[in-house]
Amino acid sequence: MILTLAGGAIALLILAAAVYAAYFIWRQGDSDIVLLTDSIEAPELSGFDGSTAISRSLVFKNRGTQDGVLLDVRATAQRNPGLLIEPSIVRMGTNPPESNYWIANILEPGATCEGILTVQISAASPGAIARSGVIPLNISYEEVGRSLLVKKEKKLNIVVPAVARAE
Repeated sequence: MILTLAGGAIALLILAAAVYAAYFIWRQGDSDIVLLTDSIEAPELSGFDGSTAISRSLVFKNRGTQDGVLLDVRATAQRNPGLLIEPSIVRMGTNPPESNYWIANILEPGATCEGILTVQISAASPGAIARSGVIPLNISYEEVGRSLLVKKEKKLNIVVPAVARAE
């Protein structure tokens, strides 16, 4: 009986701590890191030799009220018939040990951070890329703020210009 009462008291104490932590985060706010880039315009594919690389800047912003840590940013490509797509992303101003490796950083409220997205596209002809019209990518990242680890994902499209599609 005493053990049951002690166990119940401990459970209530843990529940109260969890409720207080949730209230504290709600009252004080949290970080909210978002990817501001929605789509990327691909360059014209003149002088195509079977492979092209697109390199663009991506901007992350902390719209929250508290500091947040941006880490483990990854770019992955969806399968696209006839194309070999190899994306990688690194944080601007860093020297990562390998491609597609993001060095974590702290973003204060309102602060931004830039990353460089490089997409290597290989195909037998420019027509294979042009026919796709849009090449979809998934950008996934993790954020740590007052709340624990939050995993986020955003779909990003590489838009092939109409000039290239007309060829």
